[in-house]
Order: sequence, then C-alpha cells, then structure tokens
Amino acid sequence: MHRRSVGLTALSRRVAKKQDRGKLDAVNGVDLLHGFFGWVTNLDPIRDDDKGSYVRVADVVPAGRSVLVTVEAGRFGEPGNTWEVYTHSLSHTRTSNEATVQRSRLLFILPVASTVGIFAVESVAGSAGGAALVDKFKAACLSRWDKDYWPLDRIYEKEDWFALSELKQLTAVYHRWSRDIGDGSQPRRVVGRLERHLYPVEGEASLPKRLWDEIRRGDMTASSIIGSEIDDGGDDPDAVLAQVSSHGRTKQIELGNHRTPTVREVLSDAGDPPPADHEFVERCRLIADEHYQGMTGKALPVDTVSGDWDDDALNSTWE
Repeated sequence: MHRRSVGLTALSRRVAKKQDRGKLDAVNGVDLLHGFFGWVTNLDPIRDDDKGSYVRVADVVPAGRSVLVTVEAGRFGEPGNTWEVYTHSLSHTRTSNEATVQRSRLLFILPVASTVGIFAVESVAGSAGGAALVDKFKAACLSRWDKDYWPLDRIYEKEDWFALSELKQLTAVYHRWSRDIGDGSQPRRVVGRLERHLYPVEGEASLPKRLWDEIRRGDMTASSIIGSEIDDGGDDPDAVLAQVSSHGRTKQIELGNHRTPTVREVLSDAGDPPPADHEFVERCRLIADEHYQGMTGKALPVDTVSGDWDDDALNSTWE
C-alpha cells in the first residue's frame, strides 16, 4: 500500500467584462455540478503521447452537491515485465502500448448558489491521476463559454499556519560535501551528500517554540544553529529543511525559499490500507469546509456529500 494524500483546487468563473464571480449552479442555465457529471461520465480515456500518460474514468458516483470519480492512471511508452514479488515469477510482459495503472479518487464539491467549486484530488505515491481530469474540465468550460474566464487556483493553508506551527525537525543539507581525506597535500575532495539533523530531546514532541519564533523573525538563522562547524571549513549548507506541524498537518519546507504551503493532508501512510470511499468523501468534506469558509464566509451545508439525485440530474449531458 502506498502513501495517499489529498490536495484542494478551487474553480471559479469570471463573467465576461465583469469582475464579479458568477454562480456556478447557473452558468447560462447549466448547473455546473450536473454538467461535470454528464461530462465525466461520457469522457473518453485521456492518452498523452508526449508525456506517456494514460488516464481513464473507472466509476462516477453523485451524491448531494458532490460527484465522486474513481480514476485509473499510469504510464506507457516503454516495454517491460511485471513480476510477482513473493514467488519471483514473471506474470506479464508489457508492450510499449500498455499502461500499468493505479486507482485514485477525485471529489468535486459545488454548493447551491456558490461562486466557487472545490476539487479534492487524491495523490497516490506522489501521482495524482485526477489532476488531469481537472485540467481537462477547465478546458471544456473555456471551450463552451469562451467569453468567460475560468480561474483554477490551488488552495493554500491559512495565513496563520506558520505562526501557529511547531518545529519538529531541522535538517542541514550539503549536496556536495568535501573535505581533506588525504595527507593534506591534495585539494579537498567531494565525499558525498551530507545531512545533519536536529531533533527534539527525548520525551518532547517538538523543538523549543522560542527557537522557531527567532528563526521565523530572522533573529537567528537555522544554518547558524545546525549547519556550522561540520568540518574545519565550516561551510554553510546548501539548504536547510524544516519539518513543521500546524492544524493537524505536517509539512517539510526549505527555509528562505518557501511561502504558505498548499493544502495537503495525508490520508494513509505507506503500508496502511487506503480509506474507503465514504471515509475519503467525509475527510475531503471536512478539509474543504475549513477553507471554503475562508473563501466565501459560509460553511458547507451538512448535506453537501449526501442525498440522491433525481432522474433529470442523472440524465445530465455536457452538450
């Protein structure tokens, strides 16, 4: 089982020649949620020959003001073998026209009268097949309503994310660490990649808050704490990575080259079973609700991801 996480993307519509965002459940008489259902239900597999990627829709389930899509995605273009990892026997030989796919999920949430729709895209081992569907749906909206502007924006953590975060670990990274490994008569040689870590003391969950506050304010550099005096040269590290936790989520950032991180929450760690569909939907609803309120000032209705569709909605088409 691979590690699974979920990130959020917001879709909105700016009506031609206006700055106001238009309501997405009434786009020239079309409820965009129903339109998305009709579009994705009849979507042909996406084959990208340049990238060697293949994406297909495996299942579509509407409920309330949401649509859950199960996606199969993988790579093609290179022949290869598939091996049974316990018996070490060859189970299949792939041609360059075959793709090994894995399943992931995508949830589209669009409350009634909302100017913002939220896509929750599941990533499996760093690969998110649903992202290709989101991009293609935006292109479909642009093609159908070409006089409107359709922004697709990644959703970031709240502004107070860093202020309320805890510092879990510091890592100084030297990509090409060198030192004199001879008798001193030769130039210093590159030995390899070196990492130096600073962890909390035993029994503590994080490093001191005062230390993290001073680093964030610029009163103290992380490299001065963890990156100096590694050898006689005392070279500064190439990068200092900080593992920080806030609002129940943990992220790794590069100090001096970071901004408020995008929303991404771990659903299951490597080796753990993935959440069932109903668990995935509820987790996405809770994450989306937190940020939807920040964007619109309104909470997601409790029935956003529950409730049967009538026949008219189920028979929706894109064109």
